[in-house]
Amino acid sequence: MKKIFTLFLILMVKTGLFAQMPTCPSPNVYMDGAAFIQIYNPALPLGAGNPSLTNIPVCPGGGGLALMPNINGGTLTPTFYSVAGGTYWWWNGAAWVNTGHSTGNGAAVNLGGCGGFIYNLVGGTGQVYVYNGTGPGTLLTTIANFNGGGPYDICCDCNCNFFLLNTTLPNQSLTMYSPAGVPTCSYSLINFPNSNAGGGFAIIGNTIYVKNNLVNGFFIGTLTGTSVTFTQVAGFTASPGDFASCPSCPTLPVIASNSGTLGCGAGTVNVFATTTITPVTFTWAGPGMLGPINASVAVVNLPGVYTCTVSSGGCPPTQSIVTTTVYSSGASTINAVVSPTAICLGQSAVITMSGGVTYTTNPGAIIGNSIVVSPTATIIYTVAGTNSVGCIGTKTVSLIVNPLPIVLPGSN
Repeated sequence: MKKIFTLFLILMVKTGLFAQMPTCPSPNVYMDGAAFIQIYNPALPLGAGNPSLTNIPVCPGGGGLALMPNINGGTLTPTFYSVAGGTYWWWNGAAWVNTGHSTGNGAAVNLGGCGGFIYNLVGGTGQVYVYNGTGPGTLLTTIANFNGGGPYDICCDCNCNFFLLNTTLPNQSLTMYSPAGVPTCSYSLINFPNSNAGGGFAIIGNTIYVKNNLVNGFFIGTLTGTSVTFTQVAGFTASPGDFASCPSCPTLPVIASNSGTLGCGAGTVNVFATTTITPVTFTWAGPGMLGPINASVAVVNLPGVYTCTVSSGGCPPTQSIVTTTVYSSGASTINAVVSPTAICLGQSAVITMSGGVTYTTNPGAIIGNSIVVSPTATIIYTVAGTNSVGCIGTKTVSLIVNPLPIVLPGSN
């Protein structure tokens, strides 16, 4: 059986039959525990096809699974990470790559990742190690009163806080730790039975997915305030060893808008991010930011898509990313001059343009600020120019083409 599986993997590598990698953010939960990574889509009912198999094999001899940006120089990002033989591994799209970096503890096999860090948990004792992609994992903290609680898994939010779920009485809780390992938020569990070890969990927004070692032990919880209320869901037949999901944060209600369209020249418009939640922070980004970038209203002077990241502290911290598109209107003043204005058949002339950044001639193509033309008949060229704020203007020029003189026989 092992030989058949190996041959199958070789065939997949040679033919490129691997599933498309996920992009983040993603609403799906990924899991190991079978020969291939599985995917659970919460938007679909549980059944024979959900969870389903991807064509990505689990890390050979590995344990644990994380989905995060690549912190080891790989071009495939986000990607999956795992632990095997006491070292970190990552998936490059065709094979698992060993980083050669130790986890710091051979039992630290349950992992979760964020922007630049991997946190891995020793399930039996609650030790948490941290890895930044450049060396071995180092001990970050030891979780008090973990008592071997389960499930043995760890996950991260979009700000690199990490979460541990303890479903063993009397210490049932969901706890959020800062990137430095300091507990900052704690939530009580409602409707979750006493259990330990087994399975994994993932957090997507304010929804928590948990698989433990109980029969029909699949639970979906909603985080509200200081508690998580769980509902047991039947029909989950997969037996995952670990869950993975894109790092995410609960969202907050935000609307992005702008004050209108840009005119030609040095026009400006305002972009707005509006929310009923306070206090929050704003961070704007886009092609023509004049500032301020850290306020609800920013001034811009170029057309394009503007993105605002709105974040709120507290428990749990929330974050939403919204966009608004600024358009330009009006016409650009374009000038075009042809020299000379008349030529004989077979000669050339030069059309020179100004007033824009890019130009197109008709007939012709996209050009720089001048073009050499050699028409065979008198012609009118239309020059279209686009300026720095995206406004378009046109100008026409005429070029006279005189026929060659006819030389009569016997003439001097």
